Amino acid sequence: MASPLDILKKEIEPIKLPKKMNLAINLIQAFIKNNNQIGLKLAVLIAGSDVKIENNMTKFKVDELITLLKTDRRYLSNSLRKVIKVSFKYVDEQGNYGETTPIHSYEYSHDNKYLSIELSSKAVNLFRNLKTKKDEIGYQFTQILTNNFMNCDVRDYKSKHTLKMLLLIEMISNFKFAKRKKFDVEELNGYFGTEYKRAAELERKILRPVQDDLRLNSTISFEYQPYYDGKKIKGFAIDIIDNKNLFNL
Repeated sequence: MASPLDILKKEIEPIKLPKKMNLAINLIQAFIKNNNQIGLKLAVLIAGSDVKIENNMTKFKVDELITLLKTDRRYLSNSLRKVIKVSFKYVDEQGNYGETTPIHSYEYSHDNKYLSIELSSKAVNLFRNLKTKKDEIGYQFTQILTNNFMNCDVRDYKSKHTLKMLLLIEMISNFKFAKRKKFDVEELNGYFGTEYKRAAELERKILRPVQDDLRLNSTISFEYQPYYDGKKIKGFAIDIIDNKNLFNL
C-alpha cells in the first residue's frame, strides 16, 4: 500500500528526509495501514504531547485518556487488543533491520483507574523524534493528524477509508502546494489498498462514503471531478475545501 508520502511523491521529491524521520513516519503509517484508529490516536498522543516515558513505559488515567481519545472504555479496551498486534519494520543507523510492535502490551490497574502501556524500545526514540520542530517534515506530519482526527470520535466514521483520506487531504492542505491534485485509478487503489478496476466502483465504494463522513465530522473536506483519457475515466481531480457546513452547525 502506498503511503501518504508516496502518493505525493512528485510534489515532495526535492525534499530529502533524514533516515530517522522516514522511520518515524513509517511508524505512524503502520497504524494507518491497519486502519487502527485508536492505535493511531495513541501514537499521536505519545508523540505530540508531554507524555512521560520511563523504562519504555507510560501511564494514563483511564478517564482522562478516553476524553483525549474521544472514545469510551469499552471501545478502548476492544481496540487495545488490536493495537498490540500492529507491527512496524525498522532499519537502524547501523543498517540493522527487523520488525517489532510499537506498542508491546497494556495493563489496567486493579481498580481500572489507570492504564499502563509498554512501548517498543525501537519505537520510543521515534516517538520522541516526532515531538520537536527540529525535523520539520515529521513534526508537521504529526501536527496534521491533530487538526481533525484527534478531535473526532472515530466511531462516527462509516467508511474504513475515511482515516486514510483525511490524512491525505490534510497533507495536501498543509504542505505549500496547490490545493488540487489529480490521482489516477491505479494510484488511488495503491493508496487505499484496493483493486477496483472501474473508476465508478472506486467512486461508489470510497470517494462518496468518505466524502459523506468528512462533511459530518471534519472541518476540512474535498470535492472531486473525473478526468478522462478519451472516453474512459482515467482518475479523479481532488479539490481540498473548508467544510463550511460544519462551521455552521
